[in-house]
Amino acid sequence: MNMLLIGLDEKDRKLWNSVLAKSGEGIDIQSVSFAEIEKKPDVVSGTEAVVMAAKSNIKDVLNFLSNIQTIMQATSYAIVCSKISIQSMQLDIQAHIIDPEINYETGIKNYITDLKVSTGHEEIKGDIGTMSCIELVENFCRQGRSKQFEITHREGTAVLILRNGQVYHCSIGSLQGPDAFDMVIGWNYGTFQTKPVDLDQHSKNIEETWESLLLNAVRKKDESSFLRKAAPL
Repeated sequence: MNMLLIGLDEKDRKLWNSVLAKSGEGIDIQSVSFAEIEKKPDVVSGTEAVVMAAKSNIKDVLNFLSNIQTIMQATSYAIVCSKISIQSMQLDIQAHIIDPEINYETGIKNYITDLKVSTGHEEIKGDIGTMSCIELVENFCRQGRSKQFEITHREGTAVLILRNGQVYHCSIGSLQGPDAFDMVIGWNYGTFQTKPVDLDQHSKNIEETWESLLLNAVRKKDESSFLRKAAPL
């Protein structure tokens, strides 16, 4: 796997190298400045992961992204910047955000884990009886993670995609979006496993925040449970 670091200073580069060395992953790192890549943009071509620094001006990085089209061919890309800055500007950024002011090293580790999953290098599997779908969504969304889950239940097989800490897609056959998500949250048993994130096959079909989705789904689950208990035998 190869990774391109753009605009990171020496201190940041040392930290990334240190974390990657400890992870034991064979990741080839190349580091360039924004000025260098503007002169030779084809260096991005074929890169699986791109990490950009945006500590000072996030808008400059977004403009850079729009101008360097080949960067979008990477499997994954991350931006090192303050989450507060993004929220204050009300920006919708489809990238992994790593806040250097909040557990920077942990943020890098989480990104590497997500990258391994999205490229098929790591698989996570489990039983819904051990970790519920509610816990699955809440735990990974709170960490700003990206994951694609295949969840198997007797009612069908669901595809659930989390992207940068939000629910991006959910489907169970022809059932799509929030309705499919509500059904998944209602499952009390079954199995789950991660798959490489595939945004070509599964388009975005959910717009609500993960918090709102969970609140609505849990409310419907509780109402359904109450009606079943109240129904005459």
